[in-house]
Amino acid sequence: MKRLYSLGDSFMTTDDPNDGIISFCELYCQQKGFSHVSLARPGATNFAIRLQIEKAIEQKADYVVVGITCSDRVDIALKSEVLYTLDNVLYHGYRAQSQRHVKQDQVTLVSDTFHDIENSKFHNAVSDQQIQALKSYIAYLHNSSLAVQKDYYIISDGLRKLQSAGIDFLLLPGNMQQHDWSWVRNVWPKEKFMPYQLPYGTEGWYNPPRYTSTHNPAHAHEEFCETMLSITKDWH
Repeated sequence: MKRLYSLGDSFMTTDDPNDGIISFCELYCQQKGFSHVSLARPGATNFAIRLQIEKAIEQKADYVVVGITCSDRVDIALKSEVLYTLDNVLYHGYRAQSQRHVKQDQVTLVSDTFHDIENSKFHNAVSDQQIQALKSYIAYLHNSSLAVQKDYYIISDGLRKLQSAGIDFLLLPGNMQQHDWSWVRNVWPKEKFMPYQLPYGTEGWYNPPRYTSTHNPAHAHEEFCETMLSITKDWH
């Protein structure tokens, strides 16, 4: 059975538990008869997504779907490593199926949004002193334009490595649509809504009693799945 890996942040994730909203990558795999391995995690940084790419390559994925996130995020090392891997990134507590595919016995890296780290939404691994330092960094040092350019180079390196490995992939540029992706064979078409664009507003962001980390409602995922099927007709 072919294995499709989905990578990215909350918009690309698969809920755990599943409250009835099935992600478009899961729907796609059901229609194609593929096995779905979700590595996407809410709040993931683009560096964490680069580590997701590395794991997908190491595990010899047949197909990969990569969603790029925004750059208002930060990676905080809890301990120095010779080389950080995805298994070092905190994954528990995000209600995402990806926690089933990422080991958590050596967590030494917190990768998340400024807001969630500051408010300790999912974890208490970051100290009060680190949070105060983060606030100062955001106020005086963080530059959005610089952060986006750095992330573009980080993700581009991962995509080129996927190409070198001969792994077919589909790219969802997300907030980096303005960058040059002409060298990528499969890019989500501009005329079709991406999950990041929330075509139905915030209907799926929080809609009691049904909550989804993906932020999009069920009918949006069905549309995304149809778009993906039309882009990847040669994936079988």
